[in-house]
Amino acid sequence: MRSQIERTSQAVASATGRRPTVFRPPYGSFSIEQRAWLRAETGMPSILWNVDPEDWRKPGVSVVTQRLVSGARPGAILLAHDIH
Repeated sequence: MRSQIERTSQAVASATGRRPTVFRPPYGSFSIEQRAWLRAETGMPSILWNVDPEDWRKPGVSVVTQRLVSGARPGAILLAHDIH
């Protein structure tokens, strides 16, 4: 896992000129032990979202939009997939 995180961090840095400072685990699945390891090894906290429109269920554009807009507020982290 460490090599994947490092390779990805380097790719992001190459593309943007900045290294990532936070990490979102795939599917939001990350144990407490993994979070502690990540923080100790990379200094990056893991973050998750607090607004999930469940776009993967394909409820339709208007439903997804309504869910995102109604959940949006300062500091909110919106989960939105570009494939749905």
